[in-house]
Amino acid sequence: IMPSLVGSEMCIRDRHRGSQIVKALAIGADACMVGRPYLYGLSSGGQAGVEHMLALLQKETERTMGLIGCASLSELNRSHLRAAKALPAFLTALE
Repeated sequence: IMPSLVGSEMCIRDRHRGSQIVKALAIGADACMVGRPYLYGLSSGGQAGVEHMLALLQKETERTMGLIGCASLSELNRSHLRAAKALPAFLTALE
């Protein structure tokens, strides 16, 4: 496994949602780790809980890709990301 990762970009930060995985891949990551969510599934339902969590994460990733118009992971790139120019109005009201 390790030789195939040499020269690759890997996202080390814990990912909890499919949209976070899509962002990491669009930035250029070749792989993305899922940390705590699988433990939540394991503690609540054993193997079936982990399988359910992975299915949800896959659906969220597919939904996000569909919303941005990508049919496959290979289509993702930085052009699918946009930096926020300003805070949303509901957050600026808190200042």
